[in-house]
Amino acid sequence: MMRDACSQTATSRSVRNQSLWRSSSLHELPLRGGASARHAWQTLRACTPPAPKLNWSACRSDAYEAFFARLVQSTAGFAGHGFALAQLQLPAHTRLLFYGHSFMKQIVDELFCGSGRLDVRESGVAPDGTGRPSYLVLHDPLRNTTLTSVTNHAPLQHSRALDDGTLPAFLQTRAFDVVFYMPAHADCFFWYQQLRCEGRAARPCINLSVGLEQHPDTAARNARTWQLMQRHARFGATLVRGWGTEPTPSEWPPSWANVPRHATIDGTTLVHTHPCHVPDCAPHTSGHQCRPSAVSLLARLVASSARARAAA
Repeated sequence: MMRDACSQTATSRSVRNQSLWRSSSLHELPLRGGASARHAWQTLRACTPPAPKLNWSACRSDAYEAFFARLVQSTAGFAGHGFALAQLQLPAHTRLLFYGHSFMKQIVDELFCGSGRLDVRESGVAPDGTGRPSYLVLHDPLRNTTLTSVTNHAPLQHSRALDDGTLPAFLQTRAFDVVFYMPAHADCFFWYQQLRCEGRAARPCINLSVGLEQHPDTAARNARTWQLMQRHARFGATLVRGWGTEPTPSEWPPSWANVPRHATIDGTTLVHTHPCHVPDCAPHTSGHQCRPSAVSLLARLVASSARARAAA
C-alpha cells in the first residue's frame, strides 16, 4: 500500500458545525418560495466545510457576487417550490458512503452545510499539502445518520486496496446502507500526490477537463470497485458523474458499469447551466466550482436519491 507520510489523521475527533446551526431544526423555519431559496443559499454561503483552516472553494469576486444573485433568483421557484435546505437532508438511521475524487468532496461539503447537524467524528488529511480532508466520518446525532467520505484517499482507492483486501474489508466492516460512487483518479495520481507532499518534482497524470480518465488499468479497477460497492450497499449503490468540458451522453455511463443512464446521477448539465470556476467564478465547467453553486443543486439530487433508497 502507498505510504501516507504527509497525512495527519485525527480519530474520534468531534467538531460541531457552529457556523450553521446549534440546536435549531430546519422545521422551525417556515419559509416558502423565494424567501426559502434566499435563506438556503445564504446559509450555505455562510458555512465553512470541515477542513483545517481552509475554505478553498469559497470565491470572492465581483463575478461571483453577480453569479450568486442570479443563482438565488433562478432557483426561487426551483422544482415548483423553491430551493430549500430540507432538500439537502439525508435519511435518518442510515449509513452512507461517498467515494470518489475531489468533485465528490465538493458534493459532501454541500450536504454537510445543508444539514447543519453533522459532527466530524474522524478525519484524515490528503498527503498533498492542500489540507483537504481525504477521509471523513460525519455523524448527525439527532437523526442517527452517518456519512463517510473517501476522496483522493490512497489507502482505500489505489488498486492495491483491492488486491490486498483493504477495501473489501472496509466495506464489510462499515456495513453501509447507501453508497454513492464516483470513479477515483487513476493510480498514478496517488504517486503524484505523494511526490508533491515530499516536495519532489511531479507532473500531474490526469486531465479533469474532459471529465473522464483514460489509463490502461483504470477501467478494470473501476469495474471491480463498482461491483464491490453494489455488493456491500444494503439499500443500493448509485453511480455519480462529476462534470467536464462537454456534456457527452455517449460517454456516460461507462461500459464497465453495466447500468442504464437514468439510474445514475450526472452533474454535467447543472454545471453547464451555472458554471463558476474556482477561484474567481470564471464561466468554465472544467475543474472545481465555487461554493455554493451548481454543485449545491447536484447535492440536492444526491440527497433525494439517498432518501428514496432508504425509503424503498
